[in-house]
Amino acid sequence: MNASFWLMVGIVGGAPLLAACGEDGECVTDRYPAAPDGVSERVHVSAGCPAEDADGSAAHPYPTIQQGVDHGASGAAVLVSPGTYRENVAITKPVFVVGSSSPEDAGAAAIIVQAPAPYAITTTAEGVTLRGLRVASPQAVGIWVQRGSATIEGSAIEGARPDGEGQYGLGVLAMGGADITVRTSTVVGS
Repeated sequence: MNASFWLMVGIVGGAPLLAACGEDGECVTDRYPAAPDGVSERVHVSAGCPAEDADGSAAHPYPTIQQGVDHGASGAAVLVSPGTYRENVAITKPVFVVGSSSPEDAGAAAIIVQAPAPYAITTTAEGVTLRGLRVASPQAVGIWVQRGSATIEGSAIEGARPDGEGQYGLGVLAMGGADITVRTSTVVGS
């Protein structure tokens, strides 16, 4: 019997987002954003899929953004399927983290990062691009460019608040000579 077990993992733009694991443990999702032109490789991430046998392919995506970033080469596109990701992400090499095909519309950001610890997303590399991310209620800082350079586009950072020690409460922060470009994005409630 060839059966699949379906799990609804959210509603995106009024349509259900489905991820499934078939009999062979293969993850099935068709909701990956397009990769930017000229990337060195494509690494797939889907929160609705299991970690077992994950290799970053569309059929066996990594379950966390951090795993996608860690396993991608410099210049890779980490293509993130819509859903909620409860994690902090540290980016130490030039990659594209893509949650939406549209760099122009923060409202199209279909992935939600809910970090359990302060500093939801940090970058320390030259040439990082973050597209189509929604960072919800981050502690201290939503996206912190500590060194290097980053472009944030088509993204939203909402409700940043100070951490337990009263530090910051900022949506986006660049320090120490870091270069940051923020376009077609929103930062509210910070």
